[in-house]
Amino acid sequence: MTFRRVPYDLASLKRGILASGMPHAGWLADG
Repeated sequence: MTFRRVPYDLASLKRGILASGMPHAGWLADG
């Protein structure tokens, strides 16, 4: 793993979670 990929991966996860409408989506977005 390279640190360069981390920001993109986190952004992708956030988008997927927000799209899923999970209860803790806001918490992850804030974090």
